[in-house]
Amino acid sequence: MHSLAFQGEPHSDPSSTGLPGLPNELLLAISSDLDHNDITSLASVSCWLNKIAVCSHLDSLRHVSANNGVILQCLTNEQLEDKKCQPFSSLHILRMSIHSVPQIPQMRHFTLCFSSRFSREFAEVKRYLDTTSHTPGLRVDFRGISFEPQGLETPDDVLQSFEALCTGLTTFKCHALTLSYQKNIFKNLLSVTKVPFNPPPLTTLYGAAIPPQAERMTDWVIRSLSQSPLQLLITDGAAKPMLSQLNLPCLTHFTCMYLCGDIGIKVDTLLFLLHHPMMEHIRLGASSVSTLDRNVVACILQKQTFPNLCSLAAGIEVLDILLANPSSFPAIKEVSVHGPILSPESLSPHLLGTPHEWYTLLSSVLILIASMLAIESLKLPFLSDFNCAAWNAFSVPSSWGLTYRPESLLAGIRRLVLYAAPGTPSQQVADTLITALQRFPALRYVQIDDPYFLENIGMSGKGPKWAKKLHCVLPNLSEIEINQIKQL
Repeated sequence: MHSLAFQGEPHSDPSSTGLPGLPNELLLAISSDLDHNDITSLASVSCWLNKIAVCSHLDSLRHVSANNGVILQCLTNEQLEDKKCQPFSSLHILRMSIHSVPQIPQMRHFTLCFSSRFSREFAEVKRYLDTTSHTPGLRVDFRGISFEPQGLETPDDVLQSFEALCTGLTTFKCHALTLSYQKNIFKNLLSVTKVPFNPPPLTTLYGAAIPPQAERMTDWVIRSLSQSPLQLLITDGAAKPMLSQLNLPCLTHFTCMYLCGDIGIKVDTLLFLLHHPMMEHIRLGASSVSTLDRNVVACILQKQTFPNLCSLAAGIEVLDILLANPSSFPAIKEVSVHGPILSPESLSPHLLGTPHEWYTLLSSVLILIASMLAIESLKLPFLSDFNCAAWNAFSVPSSWGLTYRPESLLAGIRRLVLYAAPGTPSQQVADTLITALQRFPALRYVQIDDPYFLENIGMSGKGPKWAKKLHCVLPNLSEIEINQIKQL
C-alpha cells in the first residue's frame, strides 16, 4: 500500500456512508482497479477520491517500469531520457485536478514519447495542458514515430499531421528534442508528396539529440536550434554538414557519436567546437582523427584554445593528438578515456594495432595528462581485454628515457574512475589492482563501475573488506565507491 501525503486528513465529504465515507486505503484500491475514464467520472462524486487517485498516480510515476505501449514519461531529473513512463491516457487523471487542485510539485517536466498515433497523442496532451494553470516543460521524443500511413491515411495526410504536431509544439515550453535515425524513411515520404514541410521553429530548447536527418527536417532542426538557448547537443559524426550552419552561443555540452567504420574526427568538427567559447564538456565517440586532417588539427590547436572546457572524453588516439597542445586547454579538470583500450569498437578494422602499440599510446596520453596540472579527475576503461594484470604489464619504451611508470607522474589526479569496458570480463586478482592503484601518488577518491568487479576478484559480497585493504596501503583515500555504493 502506498504511503500518501493525504492519509489521515479529514474527508472533504461530510457523509460517513457510501463512496465519500470510505477509508483512504479502500479508495486507493478502488482507483487502482478502475479505468481512467471511470475514475474521471467518479471524481465528480468524491473530491477525496480525486485527490487519492492523483496522488497515487504521481507516486507511481516515480516507480513504474517501462513496458510495451507506454508513451508518456514524467521526469524529476534533468536528463534527456528516462525509462519511467505512463501511457498518454493517464493524463485523464491529471486533468481531474481542475476540480480539486491537488499539489503537484514534481510535475516539472513531461517527456512525450510519440508513436505512429502522434496526432491523437498530442490532442490528449493539449487537452491536459489547456486545463492546468501550470505548464510543465516538455521533452519531445520522436524516436517512436512511424511515418507509415495508418488505415485510410495517405502520405499527404501523414506529412500534414506531422507538420501540425511540430507547429503545435511551438506553443508550449519544449525544453528538449530527440529525433530518430529515420532519415531515409522521412526522405521517402517527402518524395511521394507535394505537401510542403515548413513548421515554425522551436525557440525554447535547452537540449537536443539529433542524428542525421533528411534535408527539410534538417532545415527545421537548424532553425530551431539556432533560435533557442541551447546548452546541450548530442549528434552523430555523419551529421557534420549541419554543424557548419549552427551558431549556438549558449552551448556548454557537446557529444558526437561515431558508428563503426567511421574514418574519424575531421577538422570541421574541431572548428565547430572552437567557435563556441562557452563549451565546458566535450565527448567525442571516434577513436581516431582523420588521417588527412591530423596536421591541420595540430596547427589549429597551436593557435586557439578552449578557454572554459572542464572535461574531455575521447579515445586514446584522439586524446594523444588533442592533448599534445596542453596550452589549448587551460581550464580542463577531467579527462575520460573511451574503452576498450584494445580494439576500440568504432575503429576501422584496417587501423587496429597490436596490444603493445595501444599500451604505448596510453602511456603517451598519461604523460600528457601529467603535464596539465589542472587535471584532477581521470576515467579509465578497465576490465574486459584490458584488465588489471594487463595494466601492471604495460611499459614505457626505453627510448623515452623515463625511469618511472607514467601513472606515477600523475601527482594532480585525486579522483580515479575505473569503468567496465565492453567485452567479456576477465578474472582478476584482488592484490593486482591494489598494486596498480598504489602508483597514483595523490588519490583521494576511487570509483569502480562494474557489476562483476567483486566477483571477478574473488570477493563477491566483500566490498567493505576489499576497500579496507586498499585503504591500508593508500591511507590518504577518503572515499571508495563500488557500483554506486560507498565502501569507505
